[in-house]
Amino acid sequence: MHTPYQDSALDFLYNGLFCDDLSLLTSGATAAWARTLTAQPADVQALRALAAAPDTEARVAAMAYRRLQALGQRVPARELLGVVLEVPMQGGRQDTLAAFRDGSVRFIHNTGHSTIVEGRNALLQPTVERLLAASQAVVDRIGPSDKPRGAAPQVHVRLNFIVSDGLYFGEGPMQPLMNDGLAGPVLQAGIQLLNGVTSLVAQPA
Repeated sequence: MHTPYQDSALDFLYNGLFCDDLSLLTSGATAAWARTLTAQPADVQALRALAAAPDTEARVAAMAYRRLQALGQRVPARELLGVVLEVPMQGGRQDTLAAFRDGSVRFIHNTGHSTIVEGRNALLQPTVERLLAASQAVVDRIGPSDKPRGAAPQVHVRLNFIVSDGLYFGEGPMQPLMNDGLAGPVLQAGIQLLNGVTSLVAQPA
């Protein structure tokens, strides 16, 4: 597990965004989806049904696909489930913003504050959809990484795409990425979403 925040709770939240460690999602969970993900031996048909069900949480669907891949099973290609944007900041920490197909959003601020929005939010949903659409355009043009996920970026911005057939990503300096025809719309939508999350948190209870 990577530890960019040097805080166990934040690092747990951070690593769970990438859907590559089953234990981070199923620890303490007793729901039917958790039993399907962890069943020994695995039930391939149940995993496929879980991944394909329209009401399955995006991260659960991603882990079902990962389990199927680990079993040597074929999975659909280029089905975007979520996007994670990592922006290194001064002091060795980073801002991390994630949005998923089910509408949920997670933001970890470099100062150690975090915001979690479960499910669709009327204020954020249009921007989430814009971010996912821009991200799908990138996924349609690149392929999954053939290497395990690396440590958090230290200098460059990293765009991570949680996809049915693996982790797709791109990395580079902020300004060239902003000017790029594919990466630029992703970052622009990410900035808009971050502004929306900030406004949501600032609203009086």
